[in-house]
Amino acid sequence: SAQAGVVLRRLRRLDGTDQLHRPPDADLLERFAARRDEAAFAALVRRHAPMVLNVCRTVLRHEHDAEDALQATFLVLARKANSIRHREALAGWLYEVAHRVAARAQTRTARRREQERKAMPVASADSTLDMTLRDLQRVLHEELLRLPDKYRLPLVLCYLQGRSHEEAAVQLGWTKGTFRGRLDRGREQLRRRLTARGIALSGVLCACVVTPRAIGESTIESLIRAVSVGASTRAGALAEGVIRAMLTSKIKVATALLLAASFILTAVTLTQRVTAGDEPAKSPPAPRAAPQVAEAKPPVADNVDSTRYGGRVVGPDGKAVAGVKVYLTDAGGYHRRPTPAPESATSGTDGRFQFSVSNAKFEERWWVRVVAAAPKYGVGWVELEPGAKRDDLTIRLVEDDLPITGQIVDLEGKPIPKVTLTVWQIHAAADDDVGPWVAAAQGKQGLAHDLERKYFRRYTTSPCPQATTDVDGKLRLTGIGRNRLVRATLEGPTIASQHVCIVTRPGMPVDVLSHRGKREYGEPSQFITYYGSDFRLAAAPCQSIVGVVRDAQTKKPIPGATVQGHNQLIAPSMYRGLDPVVKTTTDAEGRFRLLGMPTGKGYTIAVLPSKDQPYVARHVDVPDGIGVNPARVDIDVKRGVWIEGKITDKATGKPLKGSVEYFALYDDKYDNPNLRDYPGFDGTIVHDNLWVSAKEDGSFRIVGLPGPGVIGVYYQRDPYLRADQRSDEFGTKEKSLRTAPYWLGFTSNYNALAKVNPAKGAESVKCDVTIDPGWTFKATVLGPDGKPLVGAKSLNLNMAQPWNCEPTKTAEFTGGFNPAKRLDIVVVHPEKGLVGVAQPPKQDGGLVAVKLEPGATAAGRLVNADGKPMAGVELELWFRPKERRNWNDYLPWHVKTGRDGRFRIEALIPGYEYRLKDPTGETVFGDGLHSGETKELGDVRLKRVDE
Repeated sequence: SAQAGVVLRRLRRLDGTDQLHRPPDADLLERFAARRDEAAFAALVRRHAPMVLNVCRTVLRHEHDAEDALQATFLVLARKANSIRHREALAGWLYEVAHRVAARAQTRTARRREQERKAMPVASADSTLDMTLRDLQRVLHEELLRLPDKYRLPLVLCYLQGRSHEEAAVQLGWTKGTFRGRLDRGREQLRRRLTARGIALSGVLCACVVTPRAIGESTIESLIRAVSVGASTRAGALAEGVIRAMLTSKIKVATALLLAASFILTAVTLTQRVTAGDEPAKSPPAPRAAPQVAEAKPPVADNVDSTRYGGRVVGPDGKAVAGVKVYLTDAGGYHRRPTPAPESATSGTDGRFQFSVSNAKFEERWWVRVVAAAPKYGVGWVELEPGAKRDDLTIRLVEDDLPITGQIVDLEGKPIPKVTLTVWQIHAAADDDVGPWVAAAQGKQGLAHDLERKYFRRYTTSPCPQATTDVDGKLRLTGIGRNRLVRATLEGPTIASQHVCIVTRPGMPVDVLSHRGKREYGEPSQFITYYGSDFRLAAAPCQSIVGVVRDAQTKKPIPGATVQGHNQLIAPSMYRGLDPVVKTTTDAEGRFRLLGMPTGKGYTIAVLPSKDQPYVARHVDVPDGIGVNPARVDIDVKRGVWIEGKITDKATGKPLKGSVEYFALYDDKYDNPNLRDYPGFDGTIVHDNLWVSAKEDGSFRIVGLPGPGVIGVYYQRDPYLRADQRSDEFGTKEKSLRTAPYWLGFTSNYNALAKVNPAKGAESVKCDVTIDPGWTFKATVLGPDGKPLVGAKSLNLNMAQPWNCEPTKTAEFTGGFNPAKRLDIVVVHPEKGLVGVAQPPKQDGGLVAVKLEPGATAAGRLVNADGKPMAGVELELWFRPKERRNWNDYLPWHVKTGRDGRFRIEALIPGYEYRLKDPTGETVFGDGLHSGETKELGDVRLKRVDE
């Protein structure tokens, strides 16, 4: 125990004061990665340099080589700080890198060993390290590597880093009981593994092997200076070699946490604790195994399946802003309430930020947004299209001089406390001027949705700030910025939850038509109220709903089911795609209590059993509100049939991780007679909750009804064909299908539609599905001179998303197509004004040459109904071959009119039709377009489709 105390005290001196009162590794690494904080890096060096040097000494027998390896290890840390995922496990990451660096140096040393033997022998890094002890160290390293992470981490943190149980448990986020149990089990597993190999260590021997030699402050300072200014030539070469090797696969930071050095100190204290009676007595040691020469292991490579983001955050004045939180979010879901994106980085003193994200989460083929938010500023963001440069961004924050200051009252005008306003979408007007939208809204120039799309093109879904009303019902929310549209949700224990739209501009509310009702059917029109920044809102009272969800046959309660509300107050017509804001989960007795629903008629609640329960979802009507008393709604759900299968690539047989949805068929041809036995399935269930994602091996399991049905498989990745393009058993010629729980309106949304027909009473059926990749081609882009040309954009009309393109980095690109319906491959070079069209080849994998020629040009002046020019209007440009009927393809750029309403569009394809469109109308042109010539369109007025 005395020896253990010496070791632990020395480790604490090396590591500074108690870890509970010092910044953890993750915080220091974040500061350095985000803003290159040299003080944070120096603290990491002081904290971990002794361990790193001991690792290098263990592998290398020469002191100078070990010091070069020490420098190289921290060089790698400085250059790869942003790519370390599990930053709380930095010690293990450093050990892994140190071991790789030392192994690389050892290989180089072997080449000059013969020459060194002729010279005077160089002293070993530690004179006690003879061959026997080195073999012992190798065994300890091997056995530590074989321990599971949950057992290895506690051993390293306590016995290598010298941390107390409390400190280590806090760093790992475990309870003290969990930590202690895993520590004890880890020690026991380690003891058994060593005993099985014939090794029993005494405390004195372990101390000789692992006691670290202290590093002087001058050595640490010279190391920091070497990393910051320039390391030795050998250290730099070692670091470069390891970094190159790290680029071939992922670094397994968490599992590589600790390795040899941490293992050795674990063994030290472990043995000492056994001596002190802190562990069960060991069995007599077995005969010691003969030492073996350790083989050098190949280095573990870095993660290449990620994308690096970086750039600079500036304020309204263009100057750098430090301490800004940066978020990454997808660019989808115009009317979808998202899950808040986690913080990705923080800007440094120079406003710069940098982070990496796994491509499995945010693929470069999708549009994304990088968002910046900071106190005293309005949020700023940039939207990135597929293939856009992502490591040199500039995000500009805006002035935050107009906070949202609202008051929530009841229907009697009394203030309501504890009401929360949660922002889930922020829209920016063109040129940060909301005036044009206000004029259009007050002038009733269009539906609410159309006007938003026209005047608020830019929007973001992160961050999601909140504000809560005080005793006076008042709230104050900052961080948005002036002249912006906010979409938010109001929720409270006594009010009906509702969505609200707020424009950060003072003024009275504006009601805008959102849905034009049909009087002949008695359908009322609907309006959206846009409140000003200083709004006052009267909230409707809440009708609580209680009940029990049971099995319809056994009457047993069903726990873990989701109960959620649907009504026009929560989700008016323009919000029907939103996730419900009112939901709860049944308890162990199947009971639920749903708050936030309004009183009155016109709404339902849906019951969605959990994914592992074989019950069919349903919805039920809620009775009229009865004041303060809760409405009682008990719900019985029926068992369905498990539909199990696997999704694979039709050509390769490899599993694909798609999504699956079930539909019951009911029409004249495929009427499902069992649908009537499941009341409430054909209704308003939000289908987003009925999706099931396949596992990594492509397997899935989803609940369906007995009788005729369809499994829709969703894997929207080009070049995979859609269901309406396929001619096999998973395709269809129908554009839509009459199905439940909702009408399958677009079969083209799915890559496969598999018919199923489970027997009544069956527990499960099998349904394997393939996804057809179609045929592929290789294309070469040629300029007018017949030479290869780079920088063009491919618009493959065979693809479901032809506009997701980027300029080619070479003159070649690949694509896919449906062999049964080959469509044009369009190539456009906007900068050079060149266009070209080719047909896919007649065989799979064939070659295509697309020769570009000067495109046509169209020019004109956009005018309103009075013939006056319309300046600054942004229009979408759509196109289609003349023989095609639907406008389902559009070019990936927009057209904006000048001050006199004039516009000019270059690189148009002769023989195609074009449509200029905005939410208020459209115009079509295309006749008379010729290569290299300009077509004057004259005055152009956008007309409504029904005109």
